[in-house]
Amino acid sequence: PPIAALSPADESRYRVLSEYLAQRYRVSQQVIFDLVTLAHRVGRQHKLDPLLIIAVMGIESSFNPIAESRVGAKGLMQVIPQYHPEKLRPFGGEKAVFDPAANIVVGAQILKEYLRRTGNLGLALQMYTERQRLHRVLARWSAPSLRAKSAAGRTALASNAGSTRMR
Repeated sequence: PPIAALSPADESRYRVLSEYLAQRYRVSQQVIFDLVTLAHRVGRQHKLDPLLIIAVMGIESSFNPIAESRVGAKGLMQVIPQYHPEKLRPFGGEKAVFDPAANIVVGAQILKEYLRRTGNLGLALQMYTERQRLHRVLARWSAPSLRAKSAAGRTALASNAGSTRMR
């Protein structure tokens, strides 16, 4: 949503988070602000923690909307178009994978689907990301600089992360 649609409290929180991310990833603060705002909107729509969406973008693409991996993962959330054509279709097909809004929505849909399948955040992230990146995503999501969680949310995260030890 446009900045005018944000409450003053949300705009302030998003600006602080954007400033941190812009410095951490050496990207434009305004671009990151727009991505943070979008991640919060998509998170609400899909009942996903927006900080989880933001952490996945940071780990998977370092907030580069045109990132592309050797295995064909593309965009901010590193969506692999050949595995998710039905999710990209409403946005115009595979070419939409580099559109930040489409990529975040599709990435969130994939995360939500994996959470539904597994019932476990750690397993869902394992399905979404490469094995070696799982712990970095979890650490980034729960980092004090990003955390805006209640005590119950932190307890649930620790419980989920502890139940899925990597081998």
